Amino acid sequence: YKQLDYQSIVLETSKKQQKEPWFLNLNPRGQIPLLKHDDVVVTESLAIMHYLENAFSTPPLFGKTPAEVASIEQSIFEILSYVDKPVADFVQPVFRNKIVQFRDLLDGVATEILKELSLLESKLSKTDWLQGGFSAADIVLTPTMQRLYRGIAQAPELSKEIGLNKLSEDFPALHGWRSRVEKLPAFIASFPPHWN
Repeated sequence: YKQLDYQSIVLETSKKQQKEPWFLNLNPRGQIPLLKHDDVVVTESLAIMHYLENAFSTPPLFGKTPAEVASIEQSIFEILSYVDKPVADFVQPVFRNKIVQFRDLLDGVATEILKELSLLESKLSKTDWLQGGFSAADIVLTPTMQRLYRGIAQAPELSKEIGLNKLSEDFPALHGWRSRVEKLPAFIASFPPHWN
């Protein structure tokens, strides 16, 4: 989005590539993402976004005015606090082949997800992006939604049982947002090839 030159190294967590010694020297937690800019190493997505915003302020991702900044930050914290958790609670059993062990909890998780998607749908029915123009809030929501769609694709029968199988029909504005995101050059350049 900021049209910066960079070198991307894609690591597959399923192969534990983020636990290799060279990476652990950069991030002892062995977690991705990681940004190395000159001698600065930054981990955690939001910290990386703030670093890039401060190092390269144009175009702004976090708004121009105090009101815009506060609104974007509020959306980010709402996504991280209310959307990301139930999505993680759904996809972790799916990705780890533990659906049977967690099946009793997944109906409640689906209810939480659908409630949060309804709130996003309401917002996106009035604007193309979460905060009017493309912002850090859209970037924060993107991986959460991508994980949700991957989980649904990986467990179609479960998704149908718990009501997550028709998101495109049930949430057309959110589906339109996803389509717009997936056409962004930054999305295309950063989408993990092993997710295809």
